[in-house]
Amino acid sequence: MKDVKTIRIKVPLEQLRLVEQFPDKSEFYVQAMYKYLELLQFCQQCKKKIGKTDDYMLKDEIWQQYGVGSGLLCFHCIENRIGRGLIKDDLLDVKSNRINPYTKNLF
Repeated sequence: MKDVKTIRIKVPLEQLRLVEQFPDKSEFYVQAMYKYLELLQFCQQCKKKIGKTDDYMLKDEIWQQYGVGSGLLCFHCIENRIGRGLIKDDLLDVKSNRINPYTKNLF
């Protein structure tokens, strides 16, 4: 038996519905989700790999104006799009922003 690694992910609801509708093709959708998650590990603009310490969450209105939908942007690229450095008013008050080495100093 293969070693099984358990991970927790947020999966778009549409993807889960596809698996439910086509259970005989569920292996295909699992592979597709892994590919989707792999793509999300890179900045959509500069293609830099984004690590766990790079997690940050912006307020919806900021992300809607400057973000890339469900993709990710590194700090450098989001700040370039905004035209300035991130400030406290840009960020959600969530744990990931309070422990991130870059954003925790803004609180």
